[in-house]
Order: sequence, then structure tokens, then C-alpha cells
Amino acid sequence: MRRLDMSSIGFAALGRTLIKNNRAQRPESKRNISLTSETTHYIDPKKASPELLEQIKDKIEKENRKRLKRVVIITSIFFFIVLFSMYYMIINL
Repeated sequence: MRRLDMSSIGFAALGRTLIKNNRAQRPESKRNISLTSETTHYIDPKKASPELLEQIKDKIEKENRKRLKRVVIITSIFFFIVLFSMYYMIINL
């Protein structure tokens, strides 16, 4: 049994320490659970054809555009919520 970390004291620190210790005791196969699909295959760039590398490049660029679009939408929604809440607070003073 591991000793508890005494650098932080309290109920929350005890919970954090227990979770850390439980994570260390889990088998290696269950420690790193990935949410990505397991269908991706490793392709050696030295052995890949130029066409395959171009397909991979296009796929990565498409994923990056999709991710950027999602970030812009979430950021703009958050900005408008903050903007409207500030406007509401100023009007009701």
C-alpha cells in the first residue's frame, strides 16, 4: 500500500491520491484507453508511394480544416454569449 501524499491535506486531496493510486494498480492494457478508432494503420513514410502520401496529406488537411471550423464556431458562440451578457449588465445598471 502506498503512503498518502501529505503535501496537500483534506478530503479532496485524499480522493485525488486514491484515484492516482488506483490508476497505478490497473493493468497496462486498461491504462491508456483511446477514444479514437483502432482501424488506422501505421504507414512507413519511407516505403509509401507519393500518391499514398498525398492522400494522407489531404486527409490531415481536411481534418485540420474541420477542427478549425469547430473551434471558430465554439469561440464565436462563447464571444456572443459574453458580449450579450455584458450588454445586459450595462443596460440594467
